[in-house]
Amino acid sequence: MTIFWMLALLATPAVGESAAIQADYRAHVAFLADDLLEGRETSFRGQKLAALYLATQLKLAGVTPFGDAESGDFLQPFELLVMRLREQACRAEVSGYGPKESLEYNRDYGLFPYGDGRFSGTASMVYIGYGLVDHPYTDFEAADVEGKWVVFEDGAPDVAFPEDHPFAGVDERRFSNYYKMTNAVNHGAVGVILLRKDSEDEVRAFQPAPHRMALPGDDSYHRALYPIVTLSPAQRAKFFGPKYQRKIEAAHAAILAEGKPHPVDMKRRKLALDMLVEPERRTTENVVGLIPGVDPKLRDEYVVLSGHYDHLGISDGEIFNGADDNGSGCASLLLLAKHFVAHPGARSMIVVFFTGEEQGLLGSEYFVSQPPVAMKDIVANVNIDMVGRNAPDSIGVIPSVSEGVSTMNQVLDRVHQANARGFTFDKTLDRYHRRSDQLQFSRKDIPTIFFFSDVHEHYHSKLDDWERLDYDKLARFYLLMRDFNQRLLDTPERPVFIPVNAKDETSRENAPGSNE
Repeated sequence: MTIFWMLALLATPAVGESAAIQADYRAHVAFLADDLLEGRETSFRGQKLAALYLATQLKLAGVTPFGDAESGDFLQPFELLVMRLREQACRAEVSGYGPKESLEYNRDYGLFPYGDGRFSGTASMVYIGYGLVDHPYTDFEAADVEGKWVVFEDGAPDVAFPEDHPFAGVDERRFSNYYKMTNAVNHGAVGVILLRKDSEDEVRAFQPAPHRMALPGDDSYHRALYPIVTLSPAQRAKFFGPKYQRKIEAAHAAILAEGKPHPVDMKRRKLALDMLVEPERRTTENVVGLIPGVDPKLRDEYVVLSGHYDHLGISDGEIFNGADDNGSGCASLLLLAKHFVAHPGARSMIVVFFTGEEQGLLGSEYFVSQPPVAMKDIVANVNIDMVGRNAPDSIGVIPSVSEGVSTMNQVLDRVHQANARGFTFDKTLDRYHRRSDQLQFSRKDIPTIFFFSDVHEHYHSKLDDWERLDYDKLARFYLLMRDFNQRLLDTPERPVFIPVNAKDETSRENAPGSNE
């Protein structure tokens, strides 16, 4: 037998073992990503159902409750502030160059408020297509948007472009609504009007969380309220008036055909809008369990195995189920917890499912501020987030080249060489280091390692469902994590940081809570 085929066999778990692991993954992810859980938005009903499920699974596995020492519960509750739109305060009216219309919220338009406080304003509107700024042309230079409502198309065009079309080379992320809103703010627009698409199969990816949230006492969440109005195709004629609506449709067709700006300045059509967003105190929960170590000398040291379980909830009537983000990570933690109860390591393991990740790593921020053990006794954090999609043979390892690389990276390489699972490690994703919960441990000078398979076409979309995950990949990933964490638990030496010369590539646009 050649070395190649020997390595291939080693990389593949036995058929029966793989099938059993895959079945467990499917069961967990299918429940966590079911519509019943309403997208698991932090502090809302679906998140609390998910917390109950995770706590129950930990209890069935024999994990010790570690969320609340006084009550002996798996849940670690804490308060946060949720920015809530007060629907009764919404008022909207359009007038000029067509019928004057008083509009009803939810029936005639939708709202996605960004910020908090009160907004009251009247201005004309200008349509500028897709709102690009890093294109061969800039949409914002083709029309004056300052002091006006700027009207965008939702997401990216639904057509395939030839290679010579100006849109063909544009990074898909530049069509995200998050970037468009940022561009509008930077160019002085009063607010955004987003033209939603009308398709059951439409994928609105890279969506932000529907509610902004913050921990009490953190005043940095205060931002001047910036309104984003959403319109379905059926709502547009009444909103713009029939004449302007025809002009917008013609301009959109020309943009797709030519890849050039075709703004429609609706100088005679004005939108008057009043809205109010106020902070509301709500309670959410991390889910925390303990697996005691067996070595008297090491059992008072801890490896924290983590992943977030919250997601985006419901937006515009659509449920964002978050199967990959992060049902895949949650299922990995449940399988690993069950294994380590039966095969405990020398050190102890804390298994924690974080809430509030999508709103800016709030659950992990609270955890490191109120840890169940002294932070000096936590030797490492292994964080798992989105590992069930993209290339079947690739897993991102973060950090790999930036500040924060530790000896855990070397341990991982040795484990993988000894027990090949058919993976190569993608070391180009350090820009995501600020986007998941390991960052809070890193800020406390605790070595971390983050496993992540990169974003994909269904990231932060309604189509991130359990049926789309690669369960063979997940089964092999579980075996890799089993062997890797066993080594971390049993090796007497604590992980330590390794000095690197590479500069951290993370940037402000990839900071926690940006949710691009």
